[in-house]
Amino acid sequence: PPGKYQVHLEIDGVSQAEEFEVVKDPRVGTSQDDFVAQFTLFKKIRDKLSETNDAINDLRNIKVQVDEWVNRSADHASGETVSSEGKALREKLSDVEQELLQVNYKGERDRLNFPVKLNRKLGELAAVVGSADFAPTKQSVDVFDDLSERIDVQLDILQHIVDEDLNRFINI
Repeated sequence: PPGKYQVHLEIDGVSQAEEFEVVKDPRVGTSQDDFVAQFTLFKKIRDKLSETNDAINDLRNIKVQVDEWVNRSADHASGETVSSEGKALREKLSDVEQELLQVNYKGERDRLNFPVKLNRKLGELAAVVGSADFAPTKQSVDVFDDLSERIDVQLDILQHIVDEDLNRFINI
C-alpha cells in the first residue's frame, strides 16, 4: 500500500538501508484502508499458496523415497510387504496431490480437458484481487476462505498420512 518504507541489504557483514515511498496514483480514489485490505488479502493468498506448494513438494519427496525403498527391498524377504505397503501409501499421497494440483496437464491444451485444482484456483484469485486498485470484494474474501478451508482439509489428511501411514511404512 502507499506509504513510507525502508529496505535493508546486508552482504558480508556490511549493512545498508534506504528509505523510499510508494505513492498513490493521484487519479485513483482508493482509500488507504482499501489498499491495506487488498495487500492483506494478497499476503494471505501468498502464504496459503506457499503452504500448499510446500506440502506438494513434501508429498512428492515422500513418494520418491517410498519408491526408492520399494526398489531397494525388491530382492529381500520383506520385499513383497514393502511393495504392498508402499503402493498403498503412494495411492493415499496421490489422492491428496490430485486435490491440490492438476497432475494430468501435459501441455497447454490439457487445460481445456482437465479442471483446475485448488492451488491454481488460489493463484487465479490473486489475479482477481490485483486486477485494480480497490479493496477486495466480499466475494473474493469468501472465495479465499472457501479455498483455504478446502486446502486445510487436504493438508490435514496429508499430515495424518505422514503421522500414521508413513510411520507404519518406516517401521515395516
